[in-house]
Amino acid sequence: MRYPTRVILSSVSLLILSAGPAVAGPCTMPNVITNGQVADATKVMDDLNTLANCGSPGGAVNAIEYNADGQKHAGVGPLTNGQLVIGSTGAPPQAAALTAGPGIAIANGPGSITISAPGGSGVSTGATVRRSTPQSILPNATTAIIFDLVTKDNGGYWNAANPSRLTAPSAGWYIVTGGVHWAGFSGLGRRIAIAVNNTPPFVAMRLPPDLPPAGSLDLM
Repeated sequence: MRYPTRVILSSVSLLILSAGPAVAGPCTMPNVITNGQVADATKVMDDLNTLANCGSPGGAVNAIEYNADGQKHAGVGPLTNGQLVIGSTGAPPQAAALTAGPGIAIANGPGSITISAPGGSGVSTGATVRRSTPQSILPNATTAIIFDLVTKDNGGYWNAANPSRLTAPSAGWYIVTGGVHWAGFSGLGRRIAIAVNNTPPFVAMRLPPDLPPAGSLDLM
């Protein structure tokens, strides 16, 4: 009568051992069956179910698995183009894409991330524009200088559709200078200014009215 019991115990032992290699992380069995102990079917099934849950995949198809709590797996993703798995202190890892800083461009593709600096790596960009003919400036009015001659522009700063401005291609620090030469302007003060997005505050320099009507004014 005891021989069949030994066969059953041996079979249970083989099932547990064969399930062991499929477990990717540590699993704590709810019931421990020692040598010579009569097996309880309920406890054996609890152990087998624990092994199955511990070794089962976590997350959706194409997700990246991680150890959720030491007992089972979870998944992050599936990731979209350019996403990475990034740690979060005390919390599950997160799927996120890189954020471009000033002067940096990021292009995400299937299995690729391309990081570049507009204008070329290590190459500074800038523009030099001027007006080739005189422009009338009305008294007591703000007049934008219309530039029509470009001597340098390797960053796409000047556009013929908006000839009075230079547009920065990306966020960052820029050095801007300007200058004006007056042919004559009797009895009035003169001022030149550089505006950001055409709104105050202006960076400006003024000439008082008692100076000669003709002359140059530079702003740096």
